[in-house]
Amino acid sequence: MMEPGLNLRVASETRRVLGQHAQLNSFFRMVDEALARSSLQGARISFMRFRDAYEAHMDVEEHSFFPALRGLKPHLAPHLAEMVLEHTRHREQLDELHELLARGSAEPFSQCFTRFCDELARHEAREEALIRPSSFD
Repeated sequence: MMEPGLNLRVASETRRVLGQHAQLNSFFRMVDEALARSSLQGARISFMRFRDAYEAHMDVEEHSFFPALRGLKPHLAPHLAEMVLEHTRHREQLDELHELLARGSAEPFSQCFTRFCDELARHEAREEALIRPSSFD
């Protein structure tokens, strides 16, 4: 069944989500660069930008993009539900990272943040595999 309006919405949201992935990667680099300069204050500021951007990104996915995608491609529902569960875990990890920074624990923060971003990269890659244009044929 053709859903031209839903197809357009999902295409638009796909571009938005992919752009947000790129933005998150640039914020990660900002945090990483601040840590490389031993600037704990710079890392705090950059991390808050990263965290705020990722929170907004998860909200877009959970409340706009995933529901539209599920409407267009119902067979993706289990995969999308898994992504939402990962978002829950990511929010908990962001809180833990924030606490490490608040305590001034630069080295443990750096190690945990790098692991978190590696996990996030794998999460984004799975999302992007689900939403690649060929999946909308």
